[in-house]
Amino acid sequence: MKLYKVIVSILRPIFYFLYRIRVVGRENLQVGASVVCCNHTSLLDPVLVALGIGPKYPLHFMGKKELFRNPIANWFFRAVGAFPVDRGNVDLATMRHSINLLKSGETVAIFPEGTRVAPDAEQTDLDGVKTGVAMIAVRGGVPIVPIYLTRHKKLFRKTSVIIGTPIPAEKGEGSTSENYRRIADTAFQAILDLGDGT
Repeated sequence: MKLYKVIVSILRPIFYFLYRIRVVGRENLQVGASVVCCNHTSLLDPVLVALGIGPKYPLHFMGKKELFRNPIANWFFRAVGAFPVDRGNVDLATMRHSINLLKSGETVAIFPEGTRVAPDAEQTDLDGVKTGVAMIAVRGGVPIVPIYLTRHKKLFRKTSVIIGTPIPAEKGEGSTSENYRRIADTAFQAILDLGDGT
């Protein structure tokens, strides 16, 4: 993750100036493994999350496999710790990779909506939230850290990165689809609640 830390350190002051990044709740960041999950309305979101959190907490972003098709892009994304997921199918290899990262003490970053949502769209329906974030957290034995990002990003306008209280991803009723749904919905509702305060 050396390249990740170098890039974040270089870009951080530039983007803080261009997007007036304001970070709230930095004390909620986990020391050790966790799953970071955020709302997703812009291609800039992974960059803004990484820069808001900073190089001290490197993130392994899960990204759609289409981003990795170009050989140069594939090399770059993997060099900064990102890894592909097949959104159209149950991707067991990606699940295993995510869990292995967590068990190694790393942090995995996921956008639980699975795709970008238009900034003006109502983000109140939890039906579109994927349960993979919960499955990975439960099987990795780590908490979920919800993060809200300003939906409309504009140059020289304040962009908030609000980090919420970690949510325990306990097995509860066990490794069942119902339990994963409950945890995923709880995590995404926490993101929405963070946004209500902006």
